[in-house]
Amino acid sequence: MRVPTEEEIRAIYRQGEDATVVFVGSLIEVVKILAGRVQKLEDQSAKNSSNSGKPPSSDGLAKKPKCLRHKSGKKSGGQPGHPGSTLKAVAAPDHIQVHQVKRCRHCDVPLEAVEAKGCEKRQAFDVPPVQVEVTEHRAEIKECPICHQTTVGEFQPAAYCTLGAHRRDHRGFIWSERERRDPCGSMQSGCQAG
Repeated sequence: MRVPTEEEIRAIYRQGEDATVVFVGSLIEVVKILAGRVQKLEDQSAKNSSNSGKPPSSDGLAKKPKCLRHKSGKKSGGQPGHPGSTLKAVAAPDHIQVHQVKRCRHCDVPLEAVEAKGCEKRQAFDVPPVQVEVTEHRAEIKECPICHQTTVGEFQPAAYCTLGAHRRDHRGFIWSERERRDPCGSMQSGCQAG
């Protein structure tokens, strides 16, 4: 659209009120169109790879926003007066692994027969893997010599399920299986689904 000159605006004004209203209305339409285009361009320029699906390469050379965190003035790491929780060396470790010196690192003389004058110690603290404890509950099966009827011992409540996990504590799970054994010890199918 071409911008009207001052002389053209005055000519429209002299044509009367209706001509002026039509002219101003057309200007308002142009303003609406331009405002829409401006909004669209502002929306495009506000998008970057962190707030849209655009790749980081499309961000251009614009600087990333600075971190909003403020420096506290303290050095990094533990602060003076903090109790800390460093592991202390133990007097009696569970395992000792000796790394023997076989040859002199300076002149390559064999040192296997030479007695050590001391040792440098370092301790590694490892958490052992969790081990599963299995408790097999066995109920005796006996035949009465008088009435010749079979009687089975009573299981504890934890043994009343078929293969299942029972949480005991932080060490892991205890698995129990309900089964019957004959006097010879071979397994009979006594498990039930459930």
